[in-house]
Amino acid sequence: MMTFEGGFLLAFAFIFGVPLLLLLARFIGWLTGTKALLIWCVLLAVFLLPIAASFYLDMAGRTVPVTVVDKSEIVKLTIKGSWNRTRSVAAEYEPPGEISPTRLWLGSDAETFDSLRVGQIIEVRLLDFGEIFKFARLKNRSTLSLVTGLIPRQPRGPWREATAVVRDVRHITEDTTTRRNRSGGERAKLPWPYDVVELSFVPEGMEQPISAVDVVEAGSAHGLIEGGQVQIRWPADDPRRARVAGASPGAPWANWFYVMMEELLTIVAIAVVLLVVTTLFGRRRKRRKQSQA
Repeated sequence: MMTFEGGFLLAFAFIFGVPLLLLLARFIGWLTGTKALLIWCVLLAVFLLPIAASFYLDMAGRTVPVTVVDKSEIVKLTIKGSWNRTRSVAAEYEPPGEISPTRLWLGSDAETFDSLRVGQIIEVRLLDFGEIFKFARLKNRSTLSLVTGLIPRQPRGPWREATAVVRDVRHITEDTTTRRNRSGGERAKLPWPYDVVELSFVPEGMEQPISAVDVVEAGSAHGLIEGGQVQIRWPADDPRRARVAGASPGAPWANWFYVMMEELLTIVAIAVVLLVVTTLFGRRRKRRKQSQA
């Protein structure tokens, strides 16, 4: 992570700079007759530079103390049934020679996030390129840990029970992958509708509430309204994997598989009809030629 100003400038450069580089590469390629090569070089550089910068931070970043000033975890549910979680830690760093401290925004895994407290002094790896561009990462994180963190794991701890508040819920009953059904009316109903529920509760041993997301079969749980309370079960080693007690797991993948199979069968049926028509037409032409001969 980095400072807010540096992140904004990099995002601005990425949004507008990459298309300009691609246009420039295409123009130069058009002049020299090597269109594809330069474009692929630009795309490869855009893909490899962040990876190289991350490894460089692991190797060359110096360890400095920073003070935690804030932390936030935000869960957002979408109308299509998906959801995302953003977790960040705000820390202040006092660069040598600068009058005011610089605020850094750091990513964090769940366990570290829960253990941090506002006012706590922690260590980060830092690359300081001046007042605006400062890249930092928690000392206990690396490029490898970022990659392994993307791999889901099954909870192993004992399961406990608690009461959670429903912060948000999305009832997914229609196929959102297509705008309209074949007849031009409303969207097609899902064969297996499901609910995406955001739950808020304070796990045993913690002081602040956390958010968990569960996907359950529609109608299998009562009280799934915003602000309502439900009983949940949660694993001690990963409370964010909490589940609504007694509810049947939802199966979004089953709906996707059903839609894909339906489309696939339609394509196969059309292909078979075209094959039959082509075969009959070919035989008819062959017979006509034989009769003329």
